[in-house]
Amino acid sequence: MYIRRHLENQIMEASKTYPVVIVCGQRQVGKSTMLYHLKEETRHYVTLDDITARRLAEEDPSFFWKHMNRRF
Repeated sequence: MYIRRHLENQIMEASKTYPVVIVCGQRQVGKSTMLYHLKEETRHYVTLDDITARRLAEEDPSFFWKHMNRRF
């Protein structure tokens, strides 16, 4: 059962304007679940929980985005 979050409307509005939406917050409050639930068919979901992905994003952001686009 999915629990609707208060931020859903703000995230959907931001998605209309910005190609990337980042949500930060405490652990285990439903950020990932909410974003995955809200994402449109044309949106990609990327998590930086993977240490390799996070390190690549920090060290070479340009390559990170190129690599992520190839995955989808």
